[in-house]
Amino acid sequence: SKENSEIELKHVSLSSFQLLLHYAYTGRVELNGAKLQGVLELMETGDRFSFLALKDAIASQLSSLINLSTVLPIYISAHRLELKQLQESCLTFSDKNAAAILQEHSLLTLSEGALSEILQRDTFLVEEMSIYRTVLLWMQENSVTRSGLLKCVRLSEIPSQLLVDLSELRGCFSETEVLSALRIRMNDNWQEMRPRGRIERNKNLFDYEECAFLQGNITWKQVSNQETVGDPLGGVGREGIRVRPRVWSGGG
Repeated sequence: SKENSEIELKHVSLSSFQLLLHYAYTGRVELNGAKLQGVLELMETGDRFSFLALKDAIASQLSSLINLSTVLPIYISAHRLELKQLQESCLTFSDKNAAAILQEHSLLTLSEGALSEILQRDTFLVEEMSIYRTVLLWMQENSVTRSGLLKCVRLSEIPSQLLVDLSELRGCFSETEVLSALRIRMNDNWQEMRPRGRIERNKNLFDYEECAFLQGNITWKQVSNQETVGDPLGGVGREGIRVRPRVWSGGG
């Protein structure tokens, strides 16, 4: 009979649905002390049943909870729900903690598309061989022999000797791809290189202890491809490089 009929809701937890019902009747939901997994489940349940204001409110709060142990679970949900702002917050955090992120086992549970968004970023600053090994681990974990993730590996950023010595590369990349990367490195063709780096906003990079430096007697013209120094007050930077008094990356 209609009185005894039941509607089965698959792939939704009882706790998150109870919280959703409470929100529907009161317009409020209490999440103090809630575990991250429960909060993520509620956000996805809200999206599923079109409680968009609830979903967006949770997403805005999650941005402030991102750390090394939470970033990947939050990113997985943000990617699944296409929450661009929350995704970007996770990706920015990952950029600044790239080496540690690659050590997280949960990285291997990401979809190919979600992992690709992390690894293909110019600002995901880590050794290229680490990215290559991560892609291999992901392929093994997900039982695939070929993956579009291999396109995230920038062969021209792998040292020449490793490109020559690592025969395993040839199992994933064609001989033409490896030789092309070797040519780029041997010719020092910076126009074809795809280096990774990170943005340090409002920091004078010539005073920044972790900044890269150039060696040798290099003029500003060689660095900037300009005929003259743009600022008449240009000073002398590391190793005799003629520079403008302030060199900022991403800042005003």
